[in-house]
Amino acid sequence: MGQYLIISSLSQEVVLMNKRDNSLVTPKIRQARIATFAGFMMVGAMMYIWSTGVTAFREQLGLSGDAGDANFGIIAFGIGLGSAAGSFLVGRFLDIFGSKRVIYITAIAYPLSILPMGYATSVNFAVGCGVVLGLLRGAIDTAFNTHGVQVERHYRRPIMSAFHAFYSLGGFLLGKL
Repeated sequence: MGQYLIISSLSQEVVLMNKRDNSLVTPKIRQARIATFAGFMMVGAMMYIWSTGVTAFREQLGLSGDAGDANFGIIAFGIGLGSAAGSFLVGRFLDIFGSKRVIYITAIAYPLSILPMGYATSVNFAVGCGVVLGLLRGAIDTAFNTHGVQVERHYRRPIMSAFHAFYSLGGFLLGKL
């Protein structure tokens, strides 16, 4: 009890290991884990900040009634489209620069990308800002998940669900600020 099997499809070998075998975990890996937790919290907080500001955002743009719903739907679609594109496009940058460098850039740019939304006076400008916000959201999400997988490999046990839990925790705790 307390042990399980890991079957590696790459090497076709079966390894018996203890669930808490942290032999590959160095202080740098622990720091990377903490940083990844913090990153997921930040992304969760950003989602909470956006979602709680939707009503004020709609009022700012004068989006009411059926036409307002349609226009807001276009803005939301722009965010979603940007997010999907960002998730795909960031892969090349991750291959070239690695997740750490991509995270540095997107962790600064993503929170800043929400600021122009607060100054939007037209739906077209808001859609453009939404696409950029979405691109960075997709990019940072993919970069943090990639980094999380790398950290998880050093721990030699599943820890990805804990990272995703910190996304929700970030929305709950940090989003209230």
